[in-house]
Amino acid sequence: MWKQVQKSRKTLLWCVALFTVSMVILVNVTSKCSLRANLTWMKYQIFGKQRLTTEMTIKIHENMTIITAFWDLGSFRKGNGSLEYSAIDYMDWSSVFQRMVNPLVVYTDCLNFKMIMEKYRESFPNKTKVIIIERRKFWSFQIVNNISSVFEQPDYPNFYPNTVLPEYSACQHTKFAVVADALKRDIFRTEFYAWLDIGYFRDIVCDEHYFRLNPPPYIDKGRLCMTKINEFSSNISMESIFKENEVWVGGGMLVATKNIFLKFEKLYKRSVEFFLNLKIMNSDQQIIYGLYSKAGRKHLKPDVELQLFSPVDSQRVGTDNVWFYLGYLCREYV
Repeated sequence: MWKQVQKSRKTLLWCVALFTVSMVILVNVTSKCSLRANLTWMKYQIFGKQRLTTEMTIKIHENMTIITAFWDLGSFRKGNGSLEYSAIDYMDWSSVFQRMVNPLVVYTDCLNFKMIMEKYRESFPNKTKVIIIERRKFWSFQIVNNISSVFEQPDYPNFYPNTVLPEYSACQHTKFAVVADALKRDIFRTEFYAWLDIGYFRDIVCDEHYFRLNPPPYIDKGRLCMTKINEFSSNISMESIFKENEVWVGGGMLVATKNIFLKFEKLYKRSVEFFLNLKIMNSDQQIIYGLYSKAGRKHLKPDVELQLFSPVDSQRVGTDNVWFYLGYLCREYV
């Protein structure tokens, strides 16, 4: 009897040790999930995932449609270090869309990504439209050679991937062309629309709660909503914005009405053409900063103004990362 008890205790200790080691490995392998999130993930794998109510899956009761896109650029370096992003990263981050109850429009040129998104959105068939399309259908990818000629100038500064990979720069401009295309197709008729980067909610891929994105509080329907990252400098030159990689607002999430988005897309395209003629180019964030700079306003005369949101507004949200402030401000558990 005593031997059997000792044997059971030994087996239990081995199981506890194995579980502990497994959890340590799991936490260290992926930095995107906290220990609590990993335990939650394991619980749902064992006991079954949270079920959606009939109301969530059938009714389109949200007042904001989300629009996003994925273009397969292969692996590319990000920033000054050794960090690299690949298609696998974006496919992993996109898993958050299976728990977002808003109507969703997705553009991609990757068949694998299309199938993955359709799998993630199988609970929302009437609230999802995945469009597979050749990227060169959009004006922003038709100017890749023009962008490349700017980056190839002697001594043009290298900021990875903004001023090194022309396709990445084009990809950032394409978000505005994609939104305009989706609105012209009139797929989902909601009062507000939002562009959302695929990787915007990368920090909560292990959160199993369903959520919706609402328009931000006190939204001005006559403006385009963005996140303010840094203070605006009234004395900065357009060239410095592009060649020093200066950032004023973040382009990861944009919110506006249909009319404002369509007006802004025309303004944005005109701005890209203007800066290409000046032989300067970077990402969408520099385009927007340049557009609203003192010199930019003089030349481009913007007919759409921005409404900016930032942590200084004293509205507490579920992240300390200023780049993602607007998204978390709009996020609501359901």
